[in-house]
Amino acid sequence: MGRGFTRGRRRASQWARDRLLGFFVVLCLLPVFAGIAAVAAKAEPRVALVIGNAAYRNASPLQNTIADSEAVAAALGRLGFSVTHRTDLGKGALEAVLADFADKATGAEQAVFYYAGHGMELDGENYLIPTDARLTTDRRIGFETVGLSDILASIEDVKGLRLVLLDACRNNPFTATMKPSRGNRSVGRGLARVEPKPGMLVSYAAAAGTTADDGDAAVGHSPYTEALLHYVEQPGLELNLMFRQIADRVQERTKGRQTPFEYGRLPGISIYLKPPLVEAALPAAAADPCAEAALHWQAIAGENDATLLREHIDRFPNCAFAGIAKRRLAALETAPQADGPSATATANAQEAAGAPGTNAADPALEVAALAPAPALAVTEPADGAVDSTLVRAIQTRLSGAGCLLSKADGHWGPQSQAALSAYRRQRALPDGADTPSQALLAALSGVPGRVCPLVCGNRQVERNGQCVAKTCPAGRVLSASGACIRERTKTVTRERSTTPQRRTIERQPTVAQQKVQPVRQQAAEEKPVKVQRRCQSVREAELHLDCRPL
Repeated sequence: MGRGFTRGRRRASQWARDRLLGFFVVLCLLPVFAGIAAVAAKAEPRVALVIGNAAYRNASPLQNTIADSEAVAAALGRLGFSVTHRTDLGKGALEAVLADFADKATGAEQAVFYYAGHGMELDGENYLIPTDARLTTDRRIGFETVGLSDILASIEDVKGLRLVLLDACRNNPFTATMKPSRGNRSVGRGLARVEPKPGMLVSYAAAAGTTADDGDAAVGHSPYTEALLHYVEQPGLELNLMFRQIADRVQERTKGRQTPFEYGRLPGISIYLKPPLVEAALPAAAADPCAEAALHWQAIAGENDATLLREHIDRFPNCAFAGIAKRRLAALETAPQADGPSATATANAQEAAGAPGTNAADPALEVAALAPAPALAVTEPADGAVDSTLVRAIQTRLSGAGCLLSKADGHWGPQSQAALSAYRRQRALPDGADTPSQALLAALSGVPGRVCPLVCGNRQVERNGQCVAKTCPAGRVLSASGACIRERTKTVTRERSTTPQRRTIERQPTVAQQKVQPVRQQAAEEKPVKVQRRCQSVREAELHLDCRPL
C-alpha cells in the first residue's frame, strides 16, 4: 500500500510540473503572438504619404503646393488609400512623419509618396528641402535636407507597387545665395537622374536637369499635378499609359517647355490605381412559353384528336393557337359520332366560322407577334383547290419575312413559289410544305421578323434595313453598275477646215523634168487646156505625173 501511494504522489507531482512548464511556455510566447497579430492588423493594403511645402522661411513661398497636396490626398483617399497628409514641414517633422510612414508601409500591397515643394541636386544626389532650411553653404545640404534615398528606403518593404511622385523640380532659390565649399562641387538645375530598385517607379514633374513650372493662381495647380489629377481616377487606365498621357498633357499645357519623366521598372503586368469597371451580368432572358407552340401545333394541325388538342391547350394556354385548338375541341365534343368524314368536316367548318357560343374575336386569337390575324382563320378546301385566303395569308407572311417582293394577291404563281424557295434556303420547313396549306402557314408563323436577306440594286445600298440610293463624293457620278466614277468633262472640238491643206514638198526638179517643162509651157500658150494633176510619189528619187483633161 505504501508503494502504491508513493507512485501516485510521484505521478501527481510530475503532472503538476508539466502543467506549470506548459503555462510558462505559453506565457513566454504571448508577446511573440501579440507582435505578429499587431503587425498583421497594422498592415493595410494601400497606404500613401502626401506632403506639401509652401511657407519657406528663407525663400519666397510657393503658391500652389498646398492646393496640389490637398487635391492629391483627396484623390488617393477616393481610390482606397489610407492617406497621411502633412503641410509645411521642417526637417525634424519631415523625418518623423517619414519614419511613421515606413512602419505603416511595411507589408502593404501598394504605397504612394507624393511631395510638392522645393528640391535640389548636389553632385548627382537628390534632396527634398524642408521649410526651415537655410542652406547658406552647400556643406549644410546633408544636415538641413532629406535625401531622396531615404524616401525610397521607407517603402522598400512594400509587397507590390511602390510609387514616388515628385513635383519638386521647381527652380531652386537657394542656389543664388548658397556659397560653395569647394570649387568642384556641382549644384544642378532640377533633380538628377535616379535608378530605383525593380518594382519601384519614380516620376519627376520635369525630366532630369530641367525645372518645372509652379503654375498660376488662376488654374490653382501646377501643370504636373493638374494632369495627374485629370487621369489618376480614371477606371481601367493602366499605370504606364497614365504617365504617358500625363506627359502629353503637360507638354501641351506648357507648350513644350516641361516634360515629365519616369525612372524605374515595374513588373510585366497591368497595374491599375482604379481597376476597370466590371459590367454587371445581364439577367438571362425569360424563356418564351410560346416558343414551342408553333412547332407543336404544326405536328397536330392535321389531326382531330381531342387528346392532342387538350394537351396543346394545357401546355400553351396563352399562345396563338390555343383559341383554334379550343374551337376544334368544342366542335369535336358537340358533333354527333358518325362514320365517315362528316365529323371531321363539321369540326373544320365550325373551326373556320367560330364554334357556337364562342366569340370569333377571342383574345386567344391575338397572334400579332407571329402573323396577321386573318391568316390563322383560313382552311384548306376539301376538294383540293387552293383557297385564295390561305394563299394571301401565306404570301403576307412571306412578304413580312422579306422573301416576297410582289403584292399578296391570293394567286399562287411563280413569284410566290420562288419566294417560298428563298425562305427555305434560310429556314428549314417540314416535308411536304411546298404548296399552300395550314401546315405551311403554321411553320411560317413560327419565325417572326425578316428571314430572307435584303437584296438591293446596283445603284442602291442597304441602310437600317432599307435600300437607299447610293451617293458619290463631289466630282464623281454613279455609273449603271453602281460604282462612283470620275465625272467626264465635255471637250470643245476645233472645227475642221472644209478645204484640206496639202503639205507641199519642195523638191529639186530632175533632168527629165527640166527638159519637159519648156515644151509643156509652149503647148499651154498655144492652146490652153485645163488639166488636173495628181501626183504620186512612188520612190523617193522619182516623181510620176498623171495629168488628165477635165
